[in-house]
Amino acid sequence: MSVVTSSVENMIETTDKPSTRGHIAPPALAPAEVDLMLAKVTTTALPTDDATRIDVLRGLEQLKCAVEGAQAAIAVAFDSSQRRRAADRGVRPEKQGEGIGHQIALARRVSPQRGSRHLGLAKVLTNEMPHTMNAARRSHHRMACHDPRSRDGVPRHRASPGDRRGVGGRC
Repeated sequence: MSVVTSSVENMIETTDKPSTRGHIAPPALAPAEVDLMLAKVTTTALPTDDATRIDVLRGLEQLKCAVEGAQAAIAVAFDSSQRRRAADRGVRPEKQGEGIGHQIALARRVSPQRGSRHLGLAKVLTNEMPHTMNAARRSHHRMACHDPRSRDGVPRHRASPGDRRGVGGRC
């Protein structure tokens, strides 16, 4: 496991409360830590030998996956928090989620429609596909590559070497 991957896996936690096993979880991921990771990735010289290039590519792919998992977890926590605050203010239940997808879109620099889609996927991963969500948070695979009809996150078939069914160009 690369240093980048292990550092990110240790940093991407959204709580500082005790875990279910009695251990204290690491402190929450802070914006300054994200800025440091970004600076490291964008300013460090690229590898000069092929073996290291491949290792770094793999590590960056794992980093990307861990970041996607963290974004999903944060979006769901933000949604829950905003809905609780709206309920506490007496907002009717059918109005409590209004604008949350737009706020996520602004933070992620995407369209409001895409922000709402990201939130919807994050809720599905959290509520219906927890094993896939946990794997994504630990950078085991890209969650966006799974067929949305598969709710357990495990491919239903093993493709033959030339079979490209279900393989999109966006993953």
